[in-house]
Amino acid sequence: MADSREVAQRYADLFIRRFSQIDESLWRKPWISRTAQPMNISGRPYRRSNRLMLSMLCDMKEWDLPLFLTFQQASRLDVCVLRGERSFPVVWFRDWYEKDGRRISEDDLRCLPHDERKDWKHRYTFSYNNVFNITQTDFSVKRPEQFRKLEEAVKKDVQTTVECSCAAFDEAIRNGEWLCPVVLSDGDRAYFSRGEDRIVIPRKENFPDQRDFYGTLSHEMVHSTGTEGRLGRDMTGFFGSAEYAHEELVAELGSAILSTATGIRSGIREDNLQYLKSWTRAIGDDPGVITRAVTEAACAADLIDSTLRLSERREKSLDMKAIIPDIDRLEMKDDSNSMERKRSEHRGVRI
Repeated sequence: MADSREVAQRYADLFIRRFSQIDESLWRKPWISRTAQPMNISGRPYRRSNRLMLSMLCDMKEWDLPLFLTFQQASRLDVCVLRGERSFPVVWFRDWYEKDGRRISEDDLRCLPHDERKDWKHRYTFSYNNVFNITQTDFSVKRPEQFRKLEEAVKKDVQTTVECSCAAFDEAIRNGEWLCPVVLSDGDRAYFSRGEDRIVIPRKENFPDQRDFYGTLSHEMVHSTGTEGRLGRDMTGFFGSAEYAHEELVAELGSAILSTATGIRSGIREDNLQYLKSWTRAIGDDPGVITRAVTEAACAADLIDSTLRLSERREKSLDMKAIIPDIDRLEMKDDSNSMERKRSEHRGVRI
């Protein structure tokens, strides 16, 4: 099984390939074209960095169904992973804050006075599983009717998600639900003012494609999560600096992660194209650059998701039990990872 460095390298390789595909003459192309939310075959949506990485993987591989399963889950459904297919790691984080042997959660930390927070050190551990996309298996051959129902259900889920998410963003602006004011302007600039702690964005009707309004809004919302009283990222970088480029990358990725939760495509900011080559070089030199940026972006997206109740507002339209009647077979006791690896290697599958 790969260690954390190998997982980081897989992330880095995926991003470098993605950056190389971006044409500056087509900068409006979204980060993620397929906006269905990645989920496990059990019906559980993936969260945090896994949302982004699996969505980008689906885009690059042109997989229309963002459904994933482990080798063990495939075996329990009597489905086979196709020979030569390679899995991708999904990461599970558990984090906390620690001081003098005491541990508290991030929510508890936010309840402390600002001057006390700096004494608490952020700690985390992570583990991961290797997963395959459903199209990397013979599911469609062995269970054709269920596969057809899954395709229909995912398409319906995206439509429902977009409707709920647009309403959530609109209500947040109208009712002042976000953590800082969102000011609609008649200008053509969108930005977050750290000094005034407010977001300024052109009115929705000023966007030729109104999906860009929500993508731009989520980008600026990610920026607004970085202040000291919120997630406390380094916001001191000036235009053109490495710190500024990193924060823009976090905002780009955070907006892209939200697109998988909202179903609203998020395009790449034109003024950030100049950073793509520098990001590619930085990631190539240190794969940890992208894992740090993705982790920070995922935290920001989670804060936006929970504050605006984006996930809560969605109608649960994927009832896996109705589509796959024997889905309960996935609840069988797990075998060891070594056994899974041994069996997959025997079949020529690359974990």
